[in-house]
Amino acid sequence: MLAVACWTLWRPTDAHAAGTFRLTPDVVEERDGGWRIKAFIDVRKPPSMMDVTMRFVFLKTVVFERTIVERGKEPVLTRKPLPDPVKGVVALEVHFADARGTVHPRANYEFDVKRSREFFEAGEYMVSLSGPDGDVGTPQKLVLNGNNEPVNRAPITFEAPAKKDAGTDAAPSAPVSTEVAPVGSGAPMLRPEAFERSPEEEMKTRPRGCGCTDAGGAEGGLAAVMTSIAAALAVWRRRGR
Repeated sequence: MLAVACWTLWRPTDAHAAGTFRLTPDVVEERDGGWRIKAFIDVRKPPSMMDVTMRFVFLKTVVFERTIVERGKEPVLTRKPLPDPVKGVVALEVHFADARGTVHPRANYEFDVKRSREFFEAGEYMVSLSGPDGDVGTPQKLVLNGNNEPVNRAPITFEAPAKKDAGTDAAPSAPVSTEVAPVGSGAPMLRPEAFERSPEEEMKTRPRGCGCTDAGGAEGGLAAVMTSIAAALAVWRRRGR
């Protein structure tokens, strides 16, 4: 604010300034991303030309900051004075003639300023006007209302995630089994007829407790011959008697 006061002190007063400069109104609402500025200008005497290049000097002194102080809450509007005011200059052609071409010392002038990251935003400004012959009037206070981008100033908290209790939250593990359950129906490795005896095996098998042998073997053939001889001898003896 001291810088603004010093900047204002050296500006000429109405008694020494050439003409009059006034903003009408001095509080403007934002529309379509900008502001419509209206000014009354009186240079005391008609200028030599119908269109005169004049400089509107904007000194930004306060920013309307929308501050986020708590997460999840609406931003809070904060009036933030700038320790080092920022200056912006807009040079425009002001028309002092009427429809008939007559030049007058007074003019009602309107122009638009657009919101920009470089300079114009919602806040308070001191606006001064100068022309080819020097300053016109005295600096005027201008308020541009609107919603600036929110600034997050909420405290940052670092919270470690809660440690889960393995005994309560963990899913129970399934019992481990070493047995392997059969799956599907596979064909048997041996056919059922593999367990049945062939006729050859039946002839070669001798029942337990029997002293004879099978007829198909070598010992079976010899026993049959001996039996035939004994039978022939018995018949012969009967006949001899």
